[in-house]
Amino acid sequence: MPQIDTRRLLLPILAVAGAGLAGLLIVTYMPVDLTEQRNAVTLSKTGPRGKAAFDAAWSDGRLTRIDMYRLREEAGRDIDAWIDMRAH
Repeated sequence: MPQIDTRRLLLPILAVAGAGLAGLLIVTYMPVDLTEQRNAVTLSKTGPRGKAAFDAAWSDGRLTRIDMYRLREEAGRDIDAWIDMRAH
């Protein structure tokens, strides 16, 4: 059985891993599309936390996937607070 030369395999493995990591970072920090921007406007109307998260997300002039995650979290808290308020 022939032996595998690990030195020859190391460079392609590192290149693929680096490209994958770079792709994940680019996708995470690139601006979202117009549909997601419309969703962000809707979520900003859920209450004060959603509005604050929306304003913070647009502070740099673009809306990323991380910003949308935070906006969804804060809008969800506004909705939970509204439901809790109505239950009592």
